[in-house]
Amino acid sequence: MGFVDATVTKQAGDKGNDNIASVQNGITSVHDVVQVKSVQKNLNRCVLGKLRAVLHFLEAIRGTIISASAFSRGCTEVATCPGAAPLTIIDGDPLIDLPVEHGVGISTEHVDLLALTGLPGDYVASDEVLPERSTHPVNSAAPLW
Repeated sequence: MGFVDATVTKQAGDKGNDNIASVQNGITSVHDVVQVKSVQKNLNRCVLGKLRAVLHFLEAIRGTIISASAFSRGCTEVATCPGAAPLTIIDGDPLIDLPVEHGVGISTEHVDLLALTGLPGDYVASDEVLPERSTHPVNSAAPLW
C-alpha cells in the first residue's frame, strides 16, 4: 500500500491495531493513521468521526480504516466529505484483494492445464440431450452416464 516508517501505537479496546505511517503521494510524503479493526459488528460513521478527530493530534493528513467486518451505509459519504481530512475505508472484496495485489502472505504457483484437442465435433449433436448422470461413486463399476 506504499506505507513507510510505520509505528504501531498502543492497542485499543477493540483488539485491533493502530499505526502511524508515512505514504508517498507524488512528490509529497504525508502521515496516515491506519486503524485495523477486529470487531464482529458493522462499523458506523462514529468510528470515522473518531479517527478524523485525532488526525491533527498525530500530525496526520489522512486516515485509513481496515476491517474484516463491513461498514454501515453512509460511511463512504463521510469518508470522502469535501473539506474534511480524507479517510480510506477498506473491507470485503477490496480487503481480500490487498494481499494478492501486494504479495503479502500469499504465494503463487504455476500449473499446467491439459486440454484435449483434435476431437471431431460430431460426438454430440447440438440438439442431442445427454442422459442424466449416475449417482454412483466414480470408483464403482457403474457407468458415469
